[in-house]
Amino acid sequence: MSTTDSDRRAASDSTFVPMPWQAWYAAAEDAAGHHLDGDEVTDGYSVETAYDAWLTGSTPTGYVRSLEAEGRAPMKHRGPIVVLLAAVLILIVIKLAVHTALALAGLPQVPLIDGSAALAGLLGFLAFIAWIDATA
Repeated sequence: MSTTDSDRRAASDSTFVPMPWQAWYAAAEDAAGHHLDGDEVTDGYSVETAYDAWLTGSTPTGYVRSLEAEGRAPMKHRGPIVVLLAAVLILIVIKLAVHTALALAGLPQVPLIDGSAALAGLLGFLAFIAWIDATA
């Protein structure tokens, strides 16, 4: 690649101005807190529905609010809560599997209630952290 090509590319990058649709879409993604390139059937939103909203004159925040009001858009901070719930489920399954394996092997067991109390304390702490993250 010659210096001339590099100069042209740098000049075109510095003068790039997004089209109105691109600017609107970027603002809608910022308002939603995630990409809007989902599947209409599965996720309840898609680039096509965003484009239709743009054509009708909807504002980016208005579009995102309409998705949230209809329950079609994920909450901005749903991710940490889903991860927390998945971690809780995994911990419970592991604890029950270990408890069952020890019982089947005839080995001494740690009382299930002690582990459950510790797990409940951990879950409470993680729920508090998720709440802080969701309200930040």
